[in-house]
Amino acid sequence: KPAAKPKPAAKPKPAAKRAGSVKPPPNSKTAPKRGRRPAQPPLPPPLPPPVTPPPTSLPPSRLTGYVWPVVKPQARMTTWFAPTDRGFVVIDGKRTHDGIDLASFCGHAVRAAHAGRVLYAGRRFLPYIGFAGSVHHYYRRVDRKKLSEYMFPIVVVVDDGNGYRSLYVHLQESFVKAGDRVKAGQSIGKEGATGRASGCHLHYTLIRMDGRLIPVAPELVQKNRYPRYIRERVDPLLALSWKLPGRPRVVPGLPPPKIRPGLAKTTLPADAVTRP
Repeated sequence: KPAAKPKPAAKPKPAAKRAGSVKPPPNSKTAPKRGRRPAQPPLPPPLPPPVTPPPTSLPPSRLTGYVWPVVKPQARMTTWFAPTDRGFVVIDGKRTHDGIDLASFCGHAVRAAHAGRVLYAGRRFLPYIGFAGSVHHYYRRVDRKKLSEYMFPIVVVVDDGNGYRSLYVHLQESFVKAGDRVKAGQSIGKEGATGRASGCHLHYTLIRMDGRLIPVAPELVQKNRYPRYIRERVDPLLALSWKLPGRPRVVPGLPPPKIRPGLAKTTLPADAVTRP
């Protein structure tokens, strides 16, 4: 008799699935979605600011010699020193726009608001604006990623010689260089929209270099690894008089904040918004 054919080996039975280990179908709502970004790490916890000695500079309300940096034709005040969701610093627990925005037209002359010495003119201005720590690692990362310099605004930083520094941001071009001496009212550049700007304007910031340290917005600290604290920002309207020629127009529908950040005082005289 012919030899009997061997029987095929029995297939092993699948292991019994434990309760709770059932895999959801691909179209289940619980399935991970493709293309979704991973969750961002939590924001850094707040830390108390470093202890600084009391300032020796005059309070901003007692400063003299300041003039409006944009005049003829009359500029428009498009953004105040006030709380905003995209503010650079934190004052009174709120992200705050750390200066004022003045707009006339592209290429319009920007003047020095106060006499002083130019510390820097260009796009890599962060080391000159009062951070409580180094920012060189930020620029090393920019160089490593080969990011374009055009993502940064053209900025002029002037030491006003009174414990304060003036920042002129988003310039189309600058007419000065580090070491130059400037007079109040001297043309230092042209109004522009360099960097991340929605249109041509001047962002003017006044920094009290011996003032207290205030927090940088935690979202920016997390994203750019900035130092957590920076020197005090003050409202430029404390030094700029509304009685001076060339004062800006207040745009209808964009009133000033009722309370000035950091001081709990009104921003303008009662009749300022009605002046021509």
